[in-house]
Amino acid sequence: MKKILCLVITMLFAASAAMAGPKVYSNCYDGYLNMRSAPSSKSTIVGTLRNGPEGAELLGVEGSWSKVRVNGVVGYVFSNYLQPTPTDPVYVDAAAVVGDWYDETFSGGVWYNMITIKSNGKFVNNVWMGVNCNKQTNGTWSLSHNKLVLKWSDGTVYTSPINGKFLTIGGVKYIKQ
Repeated sequence: MKKILCLVITMLFAASAAMAGPKVYSNCYDGYLNMRSAPSSKSTIVGTLRNGPEGAELLGVEGSWSKVRVNGVVGYVFSNYLQPTPTDPVYVDAAAVVGDWYDETFSGGVWYNMITIKSNGKFVNNVWMGVNCNKQTNGTWSLSHNKLVLKWSDGTVYTSPINGKFLTIGGVKYIKQ
């Protein structure tokens, strides 16, 4: 009798694993997605889906929202921040990189370089010569492990370790103000 009961329990576990939905993974620039109680950014946050290899079970899609399960918690996440393959985990807080970063070599001369990293996953790079902004470029940013990844609109990508108030981007050292 015990052998039959063990066999039935094993079969139930196997069947439930086979019925699980596909895995999806957060690719949110700041390292996690809020899971909400309903498919709306105004609904209550019930948990988080962190970037990394763990992912979530996809239970369904409602418009631009996906219903997922993470560690037994069911909630909705915005579908644009999901992907079908695992992402790198994030070990730093996005607040550590958001803000204005100045080229450390600036010494009050006639030019300077500033990168403004915004909380929406975008950045702007301004280069001033004298009093005028002569060049402005932009792109998107994300976090991977303990590094900042900047992707310029022209396709150029730079990665910098996050080291307190310093970043090194394209060989140039920046300091956070």
